[in-house]
Amino acid sequence: MRDTKMIRTVPVEEINERVYLDPRDFVYECEKEYSDQLEQTVTDILESGKRVVFLAGPSASGKTTTANFLANRLERRGIHATVVSMDNFYLGRGNVPLLEDGTEDYESVYALDVGRINACMDQLYEYGCTNFPIFDFAIDSPSDETQTIRIGAESILIVEGIHALNPLFSQNQFGQSMAKLYVSVNTQFTYRDRIVYSPRTIRYVRRLVRDYHFRGQPLERTTEMWGNVCKGEELYIRPFKDQADWWIDSTLNYEGCVFHHFLYTILNENKYRIGPELRELNELYEIFDYFDDIDKEEIPAESLLHEFIK
Repeated sequence: MRDTKMIRTVPVEEINERVYLDPRDFVYECEKEYSDQLEQTVTDILESGKRVVFLAGPSASGKTTTANFLANRLERRGIHATVVSMDNFYLGRGNVPLLEDGTEDYESVYALDVGRINACMDQLYEYGCTNFPIFDFAIDSPSDETQTIRIGAESILIVEGIHALNPLFSQNQFGQSMAKLYVSVNTQFTYRDRIVYSPRTIRYVRRLVRDYHFRGQPLERTTEMWGNVCKGEELYIRPFKDQADWWIDSTLNYEGCVFHHFLYTILNENKYRIGPELRELNELYEIFDYFDDIDKEEIPAESLLHEFIK
């Protein structure tokens, strides 16, 4: 498995050449590189003997898909695996910290019920069973329903969330016996030796497309939120990433060619509403001019990219 703590640099010229020669083979190679990281991580988890994995990463890093892919691979090796999201521990509207402008800060670790998470983990440690809450995003409040979680000697629990590596969530009886995994985009792309597509921009593009297609959210709204998302990362996520036992780079080298199609389409649908003051959105036109297009039909059904595209 490659050293995923080091930011990789990939020239766009090489990508376009591979797309020109054989796009299907190039897509396969990119997907295999990500899949190989998953397989190695599963091996590492099993060799560690740890039954709980806390999986963290910033927004649009592919945490949810990666967690589920890991669980599927564990199942193939005869280990029962359950994935739960820390999002279910949100305190809900009216109970989260406020930003300076008075809006609620869902990027803060204190938007979660820290005490309840640790209490659930303590119960799981002592009794092998606990009830996790279920958050109702439709009403922005915890649901009355709960999810029963069990863990045994031959099972693994994966807890995914942006704050999963925060030391606040190691203050339970599992403590240091929890495995920690960090997932993020850790690749940048250059054109004529100039960085044109950075890891943070890649995640920004993923979130723009996902929010537009799956959440019905205008591009402008995602852009308005992005600044606070990045600020939250610097405060609550990045300081703890080096505590991870393993890293996974969720970048697929061909994804710039895919988003060339998807984002261009969305930008053109909204070009009369996107004013010149939204510099970030207008700069995306220039970025995706560098990438050749790959038809969405080339994307495998099991690709991580389906977390973001429709």
